Amino acid sequence: MTNENISSVRFDPDDICRRLKKLRKEAELTQEQLADKIHCSRENISNYERGKNTLSFDSLVEYMNVFHVSADYILFGIEHESNNMKSTDSVAYLIADLEALIQKYICKGR
Repeated sequence: MTNENISSVRFDPDDICRRLKKLRKEAELTQEQLADKIHCSRENISNYERGKNTLSFDSLVEYMNVFHVSADYILFGIEHESNNMKSTDSVAYLIADLEALIQKYICKGR
């Protein structure tokens, strides 16, 4: 990605909702089927797709693994030339490690 592309990237929660629904529809999954795959309720899937709930790190990783996409795609719509599972797995592990660190050091005092 070039510097020009980086400056045009913006975070839009509505776009995330649309991408989540698009991924599910393209995979021809119902909300219930997807919920089973990512270990949550159908209501959570519906809420993610309508923007009522935001994705947790765990759910983000589950979406990445089920649909074989990067966090960049889900969060920002950035498609990488090579979206192979190996790089997706690496990102998933990094996000999981980051969540553990956040829980351990930042959320500890709550």
